[in-house]
Amino acid sequence: MEETGAQCAPPPPAGSQTGVSQVNLSAAPSHNCSTEGYVYQDSVALPWKVLLVVLLALITLATTLSNAFVIATVYRTRKLHTPANYLIASLAVTDLLVSILVMPISTMYVVTGRWTLGQVVCDFWLSSDITCCTASILHLCVIALDRYWAITDAVEYSAKRTPKRAAVMIALVWVFSISISLPPFFWRQAKAEEEVLDCLVNTDHILYTVYSTVGAFYFPTLLLIALYSRIYVEARSRILKQTPNRTGKRLTRAQLMTDSPGSTSSVTSINSRAPDVPSESGSPVYVNQVKVRVSDALVE
Repeated sequence: MEETGAQCAPPPPAGSQTGVSQVNLSAAPSHNCSTEGYVYQDSVALPWKVLLVVLLALITLATTLSNAFVIATVYRTRKLHTPANYLIASLAVTDLLVSILVMPISTMYVVTGRWTLGQVVCDFWLSSDITCCTASILHLCVIALDRYWAITDAVEYSAKRTPKRAAVMIALVWVFSISISLPPFFWRQAKAEEEVLDCLVNTDHILYTVYSTVGAFYFPTLLLIALYSRIYVEARSRILKQTPNRTGKRLTRAQLMTDSPGSTSSVTSINSRAPDVPSESGSPVYVNQVKVRVSDALVE
């Protein structure tokens, strides 16, 4: 399928870097390039597009339903009203927003290959995408930090682990996420009434690119690895401390061997008598009786 006409973008200037992602919060406005002969060509076959739409729609639906189920479960179950579960519910809310505000539009954009919803929707979609995805990643860090404190400083942190503290942690996550999504709006090139063909984030500003990638990806990743490594080490050491040090085995009833050809064995009865507790017949009372079969081969 080919389209020519006004809705196309001019070819990139000579010497531009095409291998590097040079994008804007909103792409450049459309130009009347009918005289330039620019052609938009869609090389993806229709069956593959349909399959892609169905797959992405199923992923979006599964994400929406699963996170809605988590939120409803925490809300309706009083026993789950704990600071740790509040953090998990907040993560579910964030992912639910991604599935509602970001994924449907992203599906359409991926399938069509062009942006057709205008500048305002582009700004809203990009800000929602960056904010919610960053908040989702940071929620994972907050949950890991909460678990780390609960394991390494259980006594003192149990008193500090309150709903108010969880609310503060959630608020900080959203503030930091918004601080990452807002800066591109201050240097976007296209105006609200202009038509755009692509809806991308401007990465021409090196400082912002470093700030956003480190704050939204690299630092959270390293923090998660460090926290869960410490949690694993601490949990493993506690399990080893709680396991009793068994230097030997105490036998109450055991058979030490199985008869084999060419070996002899003896059976010994080990009796424990209750002191000064005669029976009615006058014979001693045996409380425990253990028979141990010892092999001559083992004795040698």
